[in-house]
Amino acid sequence: MRSFSFSLGKQIVALWTLTIVLILVVLLLFVHGNREAIKRTNALVNVDFKQLLGDQLKLATDALAHSISHAIRNVPADTARKQIITDLLDGFRFEDDKSGYFFVYDKYSPFYNPNIKHKLGMSLENVKDKNGVLYVQELYKGAMKKGGFSHYVFPKPLIGGGTRDVDKIAYAQKIEGAPNWWIGTGVYMDNVNQRTQTIARDIENGMQRNFYTYICIVALLLLLVVVPTYYIFYRKITRNISTLNRGLNDFFAFVNYKDKTVPQAVVLHARDELGQMANALKHNIEEAVKHFQSDQVFSKDALKVLNGVHTGILSKTSKPVQLTPSCNIWVKI
Repeated sequence: MRSFSFSLGKQIVALWTLTIVLILVVLLLFVHGNREAIKRTNALVNVDFKQLLGDQLKLATDALAHSISHAIRNVPADTARKQIITDLLDGFRFEDDKSGYFFVYDKYSPFYNPNIKHKLGMSLENVKDKNGVLYVQELYKGAMKKGGFSHYVFPKPLIGGGTRDVDKIAYAQKIEGAPNWWIGTGVYMDNVNQRTQTIARDIENGMQRNFYTYICIVALLLLLVVVPTYYIFYRKITRNISTLNRGLNDFFAFVNYKDKTVPQAVVLHARDELGQMANALKHNIEEAVKHFQSDQVFSKDALKVLNGVHTGILSKTSKPVQLTPSCNIWVKI
């Protein structure tokens, strides 16, 4: 099997690249999580807002039903009662587009409904929306049970005139003291959806601003801290290793007589393991150079002695010749 080997510098660069890739993967996961969080937040806002809206419809309708029951309790004639209710509610609208209003029924027959004035007094018991919902029956039954909701499609009056079919949520409550009389109101869901979208958009914008802030912080940390730190670490390691390698090459070139220049001392201004290696190498090189220089001196002296013996010009004397720092050879002549 073929094995691949890389220099230490390339390995450090690979580790550096892997770290950057991992950080980018974490950021991508954070982006995905942020989007999912926004979706869940929007869904929760939609549910909570509709629940709050239903509570508000209930509160307003219950309060108005209670007020009307007190306003008509001493009025004996139904006609007079209906006129009092009409006078109380006439012209009252809510919502920004004025699409909200109250309506009052005598069981299934409306006697106040500003949106369908042409049907006042008619029985709407079997009226259905386009989905087949008998919404008048549902509201009547709910009102007789101390309040109830209904969801249906109903023509929405437009500001410029005309109507448009829109989903609607309505609530109805019984008017006490008047058998089968009930009051109701509702809101069109396009208005509700517009509000929930506005709220969700504000939340989404806030989350996105925070996300982009975090992205900028991470990017600045990468550019100003992580990348320079890795680069300094990379340069320091490779420079120290290069210095050690050069010192070893010079030393072995001197030992193998390829270079007569005495190798320079290896100096690293570092307190890490490479610095310890450099100090140990420096000490051993100095010791080895001393020994080799001593051997070179011995070799020169030995050659002189041999040459003297060969020519016969040396006097009889004794001279110590040092072979090594621990060994002396006495040559007698």
